[in-house]
Amino acid sequence: MIPAVWAEEGRFGLGVVSFASNVTDSEELAPLLIEAARAELGSQASESDVDRRAGNLLLQSLLAVGVDPKTEQVMRNLLFAVLRGDGISPLETLKAVNYFLSQMVIQPKGVLAEVLAIPLCLAKLERLKQAGRLPPDAVFLRGVWSRRLRGFDVAGAPTFGEWREAADGLFCSVVPPGTSRARSQRERATRVPAAGDLLVFGVAEVKCYGRISRKKVAAQLERHIARLTGGLQLRDPSGRSVEREYPAENLWFGICNPGGIDAIAAADLSTRGPGTESASSFTNSLVRWTIGPRAVLRPATARPARPAFDAELPVNAGQLEEIATAMAYYTLGAMADQPEVDRSGWEWSANLAAALEAIPEDQLSPRAIGRREAILRRLVGQPALVESNDGTRVDSSSSVMRAGNSRTINRRQGCSPARRGR
Repeated sequence: MIPAVWAEEGRFGLGVVSFASNVTDSEELAPLLIEAARAELGSQASESDVDRRAGNLLLQSLLAVGVDPKTEQVMRNLLFAVLRGDGISPLETLKAVNYFLSQMVIQPKGVLAEVLAIPLCLAKLERLKQAGRLPPDAVFLRGVWSRRLRGFDVAGAPTFGEWREAADGLFCSVVPPGTSRARSQRERATRVPAAGDLLVFGVAEVKCYGRISRKKVAAQLERHIARLTGGLQLRDPSGRSVEREYPAENLWFGICNPGGIDAIAAADLSTRGPGTESASSFTNSLVRWTIGPRAVLRPATARPARPAFDAELPVNAGQLEEIATAMAYYTLGAMADQPEVDRSGWEWSANLAAALEAIPEDQLSPRAIGRREAILRRLVGQPALVESNDGTRVDSSSSVMRAGNSRTINRRQGCSPARRGR
């Protein structure tokens, strides 16, 4: 689902500053998006092109919310029912609220972290080239997918599952026509990289939360490398359209050195036969690069902790959480503007608040409780919704309301974020 308001603001209408302010209260977001866009487009790009690209990067993050009509129709209908104020069951309400407070926050937060990491990854790319660890034509690729590694069969061959998002980025290059610079690292190899094959020199992983050990991040990088032995796909930002696919036989791991590029076929790493140990030793030399939220300053008297990541994002985990929660709230406002709901700001806001407050705390995780409180704070600001004795809901400022004939409902409301500032 791509609400028209997103396309209007992110692509054709408002600049990124206005677009970002419509989505979140963060004043830092727009400048950071502009920095990421300029890093991608280069210093010679025009201001209008940079602004347009920055808006599209924000749009990519919003679209990661994941309420796709084709694959999540049931959940989408539940969210519509909540916004309309339909009388759904407590279990259905719990499912909708849990989805809203988990996936609708987590998914855009992860994509936004990757977007904000673009300048860091491209700067790393240039440093690796200068150090001779990458060839001059190497690039940093996002939007990479690989197949899930299920395990190994009795013969030692890997078994793969469905395609999933892979590492958050690859340092790689395409073998150009007529090249002889890449040679196989295996002694008895029957072939060498051919023109059009992809050489992978390293992987990057971006995290949107800070509480993770270096050991766990390193293990995840190893899994990403192992999954590449089943092939690789490059997809568009939505993840639905495959732009290019590299089977394992056209995918190589490479190490750049003064004598050229040593390469080993991804297919050669997918066996447990002779040479596996040397292949594993080869992949240990691949570039591994991790990025996470900016660390919160520790007291001067505290023992210094070893950084969990190789580089830090320009925002901390709390700021990412706040922005992502605002994105989820904005998305629900955009959904409320759809024909399936079509409720005014105070109506859908009251319905959302009622659903959020209907869930006991013992049925929510501590993080979900914090997100619920953040959303409820955003719903504050409209006149109190009042219900008369006959069940009619009226605005507390309405002239039809009479003292002694109504009770104030303890529900917070707010204006539709899709309409805010318009």
